[in-house]
Amino acid sequence: MALIAGIIIINTVLFGTVYSNKCSSFEISKDNLNKALIGHSVLEVNDKNHHDCARTCMSMSVCKSFDFDRNEHVCKLNDVDQSSVDPSEFKTKGGAIFSDISEWPSSMVGSCSSRPCKANQRCYQNGASHVCKDITCAFDQKIENGEIQIISPDKNKFLDVAQVKCDKGYVPSQQEVKCEASGKWQPATCTKEKLNIGCYCTESSHLYNGTKSTTWNGKKCQRWDVQSPHNHSIDLIYDFPDASLTAAENYCRNPNYDGDEPWCYTLDPNERYTTCGIPQCSSCQKPNIGCYNQGDSRSYNGTKNTTWNGKKCQRWDEQSPHNHTRDFSYDFPDASLTAAENYCRNPDHDGDEPWCYTLDPNERFTTCGVPQC
Repeated sequence: MALIAGIIIINTVLFGTVYSNKCSSFEISKDNLNKALIGHSVLEVNDKNHHDCARTCMSMSVCKSFDFDRNEHVCKLNDVDQSSVDPSEFKTKGGAIFSDISEWPSSMVGSCSSRPCKANQRCYQNGASHVCKDITCAFDQKIENGEIQIISPDKNKFLDVAQVKCDKGYVPSQQEVKCEASGKWQPATCTKEKLNIGCYCTESSHLYNGTKSTTWNGKKCQRWDVQSPHNHSIDLIYDFPDASLTAAENYCRNPNYDGDEPWCYTLDPNERYTTCGIPQCSSCQKPNIGCYNQGDSRSYNGTKNTTWNGKKCQRWDEQSPHNHTRDFSYDFPDASLTAAENYCRNPDHDGDEPWCYTLDPNERFTTCGVPQC
């Protein structure tokens, strides 16, 4: 490893430092010139030179290394040293200096040389002694359209966590923020909530997948995967257009297959459920239910994809929830099983009514209620 001795000028950069009116020789690695560590900084400050950056680092026990930008005079303190990171976490950057703080003489910070302060404190020299001061962020802090709120009393020191609460109709950029070494909370914003209210079609209201989560009278909806404050039995995912009950969150839905307006259980213990005030669509694309010819039902190519009792059909090119052997495309009027999607079909060549496997694990298959021509 190439080393650079203190008080030697190389490429106009002075390595080493002067303290207590005396000179001292020491060495830092030349290998870390023009190299910067990415993603581990806990504090960014402006310092005149890398000597001051080292002093700043040494005054905080949490600091294990630093990056100094000689062009911008920016000092970044890191909470890891070189031995604990992967080489891929460094990038080449002209004018940068990376250094483990262990390379520097601790005596350059005088009475703070033993790094006596806690991780959430900074050490200041006070004559022959030292003072440890807490790094604290403001208590509840107002931000535009919201507030950063302390979770519990006195939890506002470095690395403590606060919650981001937004005004009604706004959503936070993140749920929690940490107190930074700068004495400021991590930046957070509250932005206007974007709702995909959409509209619903009476023929297929069970397919409504908008993100409205309040009722017509402004009450917040209960999550579908939660049983409080209202216990319910609507817990079968095939009744929803979402990938899971968790994905359905607390959005208005209609798992009843009755064509009525989407609704939800409310968070009001005194009102079990109600509709959401979602408008009907001005134009709805009705499925091409069509009809089938008795004796030639294999040729039926309509787009109905629900059973006679309202259950959604399973795709023909899938084997879940029901495993099957209907996997020959020549049994279908479509170009492929993928093209057949989850439409009602009759690949049995028996002339009976079109049918499908259902998404209900408890009902393997049934007919679709397609009328005869």
